Amino acid sequence: MKRLLVLFLFLLVFSLLCAQSEYWHTYFPGGNCLSDYCLQGSTIWVSSAAGLMHLDPQTGECTQYNYSNGPFSTNLIYSLCLDQSDRLWVGVMDGIRCFDGETWQSYDTLNSSLPDAKVLKIARDTNNAIWFATNYGLARYCNDQWDAFTAANSELPALYLVRDLKADHAGGIWLATDQGLFHFDGTEWESYVEAPGSLPFNNVSQIAIELNGVCWFRTSGGLLKYNDGIWNSLTVMNGESLSNLRGVFVDLLDRFWILKSDRMLLRELDTWQEYSIDLFAEYNLDFSTLLSDVSGTLWLGMLDTYSPQSLYRFDGTNIERYSICELPLASLFVTEIFRGVDGKIWIGTSDGNEIGGYLSIEDGIVECFGMFNTPMPCDHVWALGQDHNLNMWISTCIGLVRTGPEGSQVYHNADIGIYDDYQMSLCAVGDGIWYGGNDGVTRYQNGSWSVLTAEEAGMNLAGCKVIKTDAQNRVWIGCTAGICCFDDGEFSQITDFGSIRDFAFGANDDVWVAHGAISHYQNGTWTTYSSENSGLSQDNINTLALDQNQVLWAGTEHPQGRVYRYDGIMWTYLDSSNSPLQDFQIKALFADENNTIWIGSRYLYCYNEGGLPTSIQPHEQVPPAQYGKVYPNPFRDQTTIRFSKQSSNNARINIYNLKGQKLRSYQINSADKAEPEIVWDGLDDQGRACASGLYLIQIKEGNRSFGMKALRLK
Repeated sequence: MKRLLVLFLFLLVFSLLCAQSEYWHTYFPGGNCLSDYCLQGSTIWVSSAAGLMHLDPQTGECTQYNYSNGPFSTNLIYSLCLDQSDRLWVGVMDGIRCFDGETWQSYDTLNSSLPDAKVLKIARDTNNAIWFATNYGLARYCNDQWDAFTAANSELPALYLVRDLKADHAGGIWLATDQGLFHFDGTEWESYVEAPGSLPFNNVSQIAIELNGVCWFRTSGGLLKYNDGIWNSLTVMNGESLSNLRGVFVDLLDRFWILKSDRMLLRELDTWQEYSIDLFAEYNLDFSTLLSDVSGTLWLGMLDTYSPQSLYRFDGTNIERYSICELPLASLFVTEIFRGVDGKIWIGTSDGNEIGGYLSIEDGIVECFGMFNTPMPCDHVWALGQDHNLNMWISTCIGLVRTGPEGSQVYHNADIGIYDDYQMSLCAVGDGIWYGGNDGVTRYQNGSWSVLTAEEAGMNLAGCKVIKTDAQNRVWIGCTAGICCFDDGEFSQITDFGSIRDFAFGANDDVWVAHGAISHYQNGTWTTYSSENSGLSQDNINTLALDQNQVLWAGTEHPQGRVYRYDGIMWTYLDSSNSPLQDFQIKALFADENNTIWIGSRYLYCYNEGGLPTSIQPHEQVPPAQYGKVYPNPFRDQTTIRFSKQSSNNARINIYNLKGQKLRSYQINSADKAEPEIVWDGLDDQGRACASGLYLIQIKEGNRSFGMKALRLK
């Protein structure tokens, strides 16, 4: 009884610690399209399925607000608007959130005049009043006063579906609904519904207003133009059909834009200019929405099912891409987390909606990969690995992909010798890989594939779910029949337990095995922990990790969604009752050098019982190419190093090997051009040829310093 009391008190303290946000961070995928955005000076606010993100495009730094760390009950955000004091107003399903840069304030039907809690659109009129649209009426906030407009005191119907809300330049407000258009001029309401000489359709989906007072309304049948009481219905403009439009916009420079799925049309001074979608990507994506800053630079929201970087900045010449959430996870489920040979953390994702991809994190810099920039036959990443030549291997449901310094290639079942479509285990062994699934294991070495037969392995390798290597370079294969270990050309078998799901290797040559229960091999003895003799509530352990203190972390399959911690004495756990974890399968665990536990499930979680170090927080979403570029990369004889100077200071380029030894240094004078470049011939400062391998390039300019990498091939 005393032991149970101690355990209860420990779990209570543990759960209280877990509730503190500095111990946890949850990364949500943003989906493939933003829901709303607005500009605040040189920064931008973006809402998506991941919540609300504040991004500084100049530095790449972002702050994410969602239900795990912000004032929101869900991540679903409908609308954004800034008032004259630069406060951000956010419309959500249970009211309004207002942010002044430091604190949040909440409004709902109890402390405001909102007719309904679900706030779908927000707009600011020329009198600096903020309007909030719900399906049951509008609310107005101005000078700390609230007013409501419903069917009882306006022309609005009792119930409708909000489509859009815009302020005109005469102090009025327009509301587009499925029941028609409604306008308030500050004194009186007027309704426009389907009728001859007026609206051909009640369902109006979007509003755009020019400075001269001309109003444009998008409908399923084309565009409606309203000017000084006169309505015109247009189905063709400049020879373009106006059916199935993505949007109609008037930017801050009073330029008129029409968005179709495959091109943008700009009308300026009665001339038209066209921008094809091909300018922005070499794969299929659609224009979705548009806004501009005072310089005319466009911010484009794209419908992009291939890349999580669906926010584009376009100044008429240059195009930059950004994620719409702090960590651009491509899909809901994280399937793989590991530290690569190159030192980066690699994360694979996949879900059931044909959305996925993978990314890397290094020194706060995030790079995304998927069908948009990698020759993957599909975006599902079932398994991910990196060989010693820095090639990435990606297992998908259609084929296996190798991409990297040696080029790219897709291998299908007939190439590799095993035929199961869902290969769930992949392990880099030297310069090749071992690859397994329901049908067994095959190996790629020296450019060719060979199936590992039951005769060679000494056991049936069907149902292979995991292949890993330990510190002694032994290869461990987990399959239905048990464990097969390959050590210096010899195979050994362990069949005391089967249905192996994962391995973890300790610092003292011990081995942990997940097979529903957990077995531990140490000093020649196996010990099994199950729901009958340990703190495990069920025998459903799916994945394992050991941290730097040799504490074991174990994640479960459905239905529990639990992570166990075992320090050799006591079992504790994290789940939805005492942490942000949700009740979904734990698919991947990884413990980094800071003892931060990366948890792959539905969403990505980071947990550190000593407090999360800031170094794990990805903050730059732009690749180093925004500041510098190395090309070609990889290279053989020479490569060009180019970067953008940010000041008038002198700069220096230093080249190091992986041991930290400086090999070459270049001085860049303050008078040099804004984007200086040097050609590195692969020699060190003494004129000696540098060997093939990975090199670190440091750019130092005043107090600024950043790094890039270059791979030399022979």
